[in-house]
Amino acid sequence: MSAKLVERDESADAETWLIHTSPTPRQGWSALAVAAILLLGFGAIAPFADTPLLPTLEGFIPAVEATIFVTYVAHWIVLARDAKPQEARCPRRFRDDLFQRNSDPTTLPARAAERMQCNIKPIERGTQIMAIDVTDRARRAPETVPAVFLGAGEHRYRIVEKWAKLPDGWDLPDVAAVGVDSKDRIYLFNRGEHPMVVLDRDGNFIRSWGEGLFRRAHGLHIDAHDQLYCTDDGDHTVRKCTPEGKVLLTIGIPDKPAPYMSGEPFHRCTHTALSPKGDIYVSDGYGNACVHKYTPDGKRIMTWGEPGTDPGQFNIVHNIVTDEDGWVYVADRENHRVQVFDGNGKYETEWNHLHRPCALCCCGGRKPNFIIGELGPGMPVNLNVPNLGPRLTIVDAQGKRIARLGGENGPGLDTGKFLAPHGLALDSRGDIYVGEVGVTTWKTSFPDTPRPKIVRCLQKLERVS
Repeated sequence: MSAKLVERDESADAETWLIHTSPTPRQGWSALAVAAILLLGFGAIAPFADTPLLPTLEGFIPAVEATIFVTYVAHWIVLARDAKPQEARCPRRFRDDLFQRNSDPTTLPARAAERMQCNIKPIERGTQIMAIDVTDRARRAPETVPAVFLGAGEHRYRIVEKWAKLPDGWDLPDVAAVGVDSKDRIYLFNRGEHPMVVLDRDGNFIRSWGEGLFRRAHGLHIDAHDQLYCTDDGDHTVRKCTPEGKVLLTIGIPDKPAPYMSGEPFHRCTHTALSPKGDIYVSDGYGNACVHKYTPDGKRIMTWGEPGTDPGQFNIVHNIVTDEDGWVYVADRENHRVQVFDGNGKYETEWNHLHRPCALCCCGGRKPNFIIGELGPGMPVNLNVPNLGPRLTIVDAQGKRIARLGGENGPGLDTGKFLAPHGLALDSRGDIYVGEVGVTTWKTSFPDTPRPKIVRCLQKLERVS
């Protein structure tokens, strides 16, 4: 027999099937056998119907035959009525064991049912599992896990579980950066086999590209014309691409890093941002400690910054964004601050009271809010200290904190927790997309715990206020 799939859960390696019970041929033949025996019995005594001993059988036999027929039909109606749809959830590796032709799980030994690890509800003995089409009732099955919310007031968000619907066998290890274009398409710049994965806002797969092009995804910026600026810290380049993946401009020489801490572009560049006039800012943060400014066609204008802790100096310049007025905001990660500059690199101010600011997102408009992704502790001595992240912090245009999401009790895979927020983006409805590098940071965050085969590296926070 066949079976119809309702839902596939890649993270749990399990499938949910909608099944129902129906009468088996054995039950039908049993009812027919009873009817045949009774008919044969009455047929045997029918010749004596006109004797004085059996004067009433002449009209009695047809009545009995009719009663048996009605009973037989009623038997099948009752069986069909009791065949209620049920859901069965089991690991895919045992699917074939369960859905074999004419299989009857109620007859399996208890140890076999336990081995199959399926939560099939008890089925009347003697019935068989039959597949039916997926119905709206199955599609609307309520979630068994309560929704989880972060934040409060106008900054309250619901964690959308299992949001990304990827092709079978795909996963997203280390989503280093996230971007949203003018059509609310979500771009996931990741370190897997398919470096750029594009989804709609409901999580449906649209396309992928970048296979064989990128060495190590790190930063992503999308401009007002839906052009993508992809920062690759593995081959020390920034590539400007179309939404379909055609490369329009490359800044930097692939696989040719500048000397370490030389101030020359690039040595493991980290991110890009555009000025209102289209000039390109590149944060050059792992093997350098500076910001480079380029013309829209890729000619270098200037560079500012050096290693250190003073204003205008950096200790891992990790992310960069701009606003409509041309101010430049730089995540100075290991100095635990965001520095603010004018368009020519003049220091203006800095935002403190942050912990390893890693991701930045400007929410747009005049006097915008900003979302900052903060990493958790990175040293064994403070690894389990609470209230240090990982988390998201929302600040106003002056850097004043107005909301904080998560991070009270350290990293984790539980819903509502973060591993390592590394990339942030906002769609037209105010929903937040968080790319995380949990594969890279797992050993630091959980030194005594083996890393799972699949680590959640993408979350959607749906605004509910």
